[in-house]
Amino acid sequence: MEIRRLATIMFTDIAGYTALMEHDEQGTMVLLTRHKQVLEICVEKYGGNNIKFYGDGSLSIFTNAIDSIYCALEIQKELRKDPVVPLRIGLHAGEIFEKDGDIFGSNVNLTARIQTVGVPGSILISRNLYEKISNKQDFQFTLLGSYNLKNVSADTVIYAMADQGLSIPEKFPDQDKQGQFAENIPPNNLPETLTSFIGRKKEINQIKDLIRSSRLCTLTGAGGIGKTRLAVELAKSLFEEFTNGIWFIDLASVSSFNNLIDTCLGTIQLKGRSDKSREENLFEYLISRKVLMILDNCEHIIDESAQLIKLLLKRTVSPHFLLTSRERLNIQGERPWPLKTLSLPYPQKGLIDSDAADIRNYEAIQLFIDRANIVTPGFRPSENEWRAITEICRHLDGIPLAIELAAARVRILQPELLLERLKTTPGLLRSYNRDTASRQKTLEKTIEWSYDLLSAEERILFNRLSVFPDSFDLESAENVCSDPPLKKETIVDIFESLFEKSLISHMHNGRYRLLELIKQFGRKKLNEVAQWFHMVERLYGYMLNLSSQAYHEQLSDSEKWMNNLKNEHVNLNNVLEWTKNDPAKNIELAGYLGWFWFVFPYRIHTVIENLFENLEKYRNPDLIRARALASYGKLSFNFFADTDSIKCVEESIKILKKSNKPAELALAYLTLGQLYLDIDDFIKGKKALDQSEKLAKYLGDRFLQLSTRGYISYGYITQSHPELAEPVVKKNIEEANQLNLKWELFKNRHLYGDCALLQESYSLAYDRYQVALLSALELNNLYQVAYEIQGMAMSLAGMEQLEKALLFNGAALNLFDELNMNPHQDIWWKRLIEKHLGKARLVLGMHQAEILENEGRIRPFKELYQQIIIK
Repeated sequence: MEIRRLATIMFTDIAGYTALMEHDEQGTMVLLTRHKQVLEICVEKYGGNNIKFYGDGSLSIFTNAIDSIYCALEIQKELRKDPVVPLRIGLHAGEIFEKDGDIFGSNVNLTARIQTVGVPGSILISRNLYEKISNKQDFQFTLLGSYNLKNVSADTVIYAMADQGLSIPEKFPDQDKQGQFAENIPPNNLPETLTSFIGRKKEINQIKDLIRSSRLCTLTGAGGIGKTRLAVELAKSLFEEFTNGIWFIDLASVSSFNNLIDTCLGTIQLKGRSDKSREENLFEYLISRKVLMILDNCEHIIDESAQLIKLLLKRTVSPHFLLTSRERLNIQGERPWPLKTLSLPYPQKGLIDSDAADIRNYEAIQLFIDRANIVTPGFRPSENEWRAITEICRHLDGIPLAIELAAARVRILQPELLLERLKTTPGLLRSYNRDTASRQKTLEKTIEWSYDLLSAEERILFNRLSVFPDSFDLESAENVCSDPPLKKETIVDIFESLFEKSLISHMHNGRYRLLELIKQFGRKKLNEVAQWFHMVERLYGYMLNLSSQAYHEQLSDSEKWMNNLKNEHVNLNNVLEWTKNDPAKNIELAGYLGWFWFVFPYRIHTVIENLFENLEKYRNPDLIRARALASYGKLSFNFFADTDSIKCVEESIKILKKSNKPAELALAYLTLGQLYLDIDDFIKGKKALDQSEKLAKYLGDRFLQLSTRGYISYGYITQSHPELAEPVVKKNIEEANQLNLKWELFKNRHLYGDCALLQESYSLAYDRYQVALLSALELNNLYQVAYEIQGMAMSLAGMEQLEKALLFNGAALNLFDELNMNPHQDIWWKRLIEKHLGKARLVLGMHQAEILENEGRIRPFKELYQQIIIK
C-alpha cells in the first residue's frame, strides 16, 4: 500500500569514497562500519527511521524537523573523532511516498542532490527546511546561494549549518563545477545579523510580493518596531531576484540632498565619471541594473528622499527601492506597508475565545524568550514567570526593540520584578551594547528621534493626546485637545500628520491610540510644560458631557450609547480614579453611568466602593447626589447583595420629587420597583413601577413605558403568575424588535423563557433561553450569558436530562467566578434553582452532582458551546 506524508529527509555519504577505497581498502571499510554504527544509533535516538544503506551512503527520514537537525549535528560531532569519517549530509522537508519499506518522490531526489554540494564535515539544508526551523532554535546558518541541481527542474536555494566545528562549502565555486550555481549571491553590503529573526513570516511573503510587483515599497512604523531588521531579512530572501546587487544605505547621519547622493554612490563604491554630475553617475549606473536599494531611516530627510526616488523611478527601468521610515514618501508609485507590532496574547475579550492558544505561539513572547536565552543561557520560565512575561510584552505593546531591551534585564531581574520596575522606571529599557546606534540606546531616545522632527503644533497635539488612558476617536481628540493655541478646525490635519508619522496607531471602527511607551513619553512632555492637570480637566469635561447624553438617552438609543461607552470604559474608569479625591466631580460622573455598569460591569467592585466613599463626603441634596444615590443603590444591591442600598434609591426619589425632573424621577422609580421585586416584595415593587408608568405616559415616553411594562411582567413572574406576564412580554418583544432596542429585546426574551419554565414547558423554555443567550452574546454581556445558561440548565433538569443540567450549571457558576461577580440576589430565581437543580442533586447524589458541576466549571466554554446550543 502506498502512503503519502510529509517528512524530513536526510541523505549522507562519504566524500571521496572511490579514491579512499583505491588508496586504503581496509581502512575505508573501517570508516564504512563506523559510519553505519554512528548513524543507526543517532537516527534511533532522535526518533528517525533509517530506510536503507547503500555503498557509502544512507537514507533516513524524520517526523520532526528539529530532531533531524540535532541528529545530523550529533553524527558529524561523533564522526569528527578519530578515525575521522569525511561525511557530508543533506536535508530537505517535503512530501514522500512510502511503499514496501522504501520511499520515493521528487523530494527524495532533491535531498540526494543537495548532499552532493557538500564537503566533508558539512550539513546542508534546503530553504524549505530552513524556513521551518530557523526561528525555533538557536542554530547558525550561512546562505550558500541558488543551485541548478542535476535532474531538478527549479533552482534550489541551499543553506549550510555554521555551528562550531562544521565545514562550509565555498560560496562562489567555479561555474564549471558539477552542481554549479544558477546565480551566485549578488554583490551586497547587508549588515551582519547576530541574532535569530523572530516572527513576521506571513508579512515577509506579502511584502516580497509587493517588492516584486512595485519598484517602490516603504516600510513604515513607530521607532523600535523592527523596520530595519525586517528590511534586511527581506533582502536576504531576494538574492535570486536582484542579481546585480543589494545595497543597504543607512541614512541616519545624512542631512542634505547632495549628502544623500554621495552616500548612495559611496555605498555602491561608484566613483563615476568626473565630467558628469553625482546624479548622472548614479542614474547611469542604475538605469538597467537589477538592483535592490534599501534606504534605511528616511524620516528626517523625507523630502530629500522623495526627491531622489522620484528621479530614480523616472530615469531608470530596473532598480527596485525598499525604504524604512516613520512616514511614507507620499509619491506616485509608492506602496507603503504599515508595520504592526509583534503578535500578543491579549486578555480574553469574549466568551467564545476563552480557550486562547498557548502564549508560546505569539511572536512577542517568542522574541522575549529568545533574547533572554542569549543573556541567560538555558532560561526556562516557571508558570508564574510565563504570566509575568506575557504582561511585560503587553505593557511594551509588542514593540521588538522594547522587548529586546527588557529581555536583556533577566540576567539581574526575575520577570515578576522586571514587570513591576517597568511600570515605574521607563529608563530601565537601556542598551549597553557598544555597537548600538545612539538613537536606540534607550526607548526614550528612539521616541525622541521622532519627536524632534515634529512641528510645534504637532508636538502640542501629540502631548495632549497622551492624556487619553486608552483609545480615542477623532471627535474626542478634537474636543479634548482644541485649546489655544490649537483650533478645533485644525486638529484633523495635525492628527493626520501624526498618524502618517506612525505616532498614532489605528485600531478599529475609527478608534486610535498611542502605544504605551509613546504615551508615557507624551505625558512626560505634558508635565514639563505644566499642562497635565489642565488636560485631565478637559478630558473629564468631555467624558461628563458624553455620559450625560448617554444617561438621558439610555432607553431611546440604548445600543448606540452602550457601544459608545464600551469604547470609552477604560477612559471613564481612569478619569474616575483621577477624581476620586474630588467627591463632587467623582459622583457627578458616576451618577450618569449606573445604568451602563449594570449592563457592562467593568471593574464594578472598585466603582461601587469609590461611589460609596464619595457619597459619604458629598451630602448636598441636589441632582448630583440624587443620580449617584440611584446608581449606587442599583449597583450595590445587584453586585454586593446589599439590601440596605434600597434606602439610597428612596432618598434619590425624595430629592428628585423637589427638582422638577419627571424623566429622571421615572427612572428612579423604575430602579426602586426592580429592587423590591428582587427581594420578593411585590406590593412595594408594583407601587413603584406604577408611578414610573404614570410618569412615562405623562411624558409620552414610549421607551420608558416599554421598560416599565417589562419590569411589571417581571413582577408577575416573581409571584408565579406567568399567565399574566406572557402576553405583555410577547408584546414587548414585538415592540422592541420594531424599535431595534437590543437591550429591551434581550430582557424580554429572558422573561419569555421564565414564563415557559414556570409553566413547566421545559423544551420551550430551553429554546427561549437559548435565543436570549444569543442576544446576550450579541451584546457581549457575559454576566447575562451566565443567567441564560442557568435557565437552560433548569430546563434540562425539567426534561430529566439531569447530568447535562448540572454540567451546564457548573459552566454558569464558573462564568460568574471568572467575572468575579455574584449572581443577582433574586429570591424567586434561587427558589427555581433549588426546585430544579436541587432535585437533580438529590437524584444523582451530592457526590456525583459535585463531580458534574466541577466538570462544567473547568471545561472551556468553546467546548461546551456546541452542547449548549443543541438540546
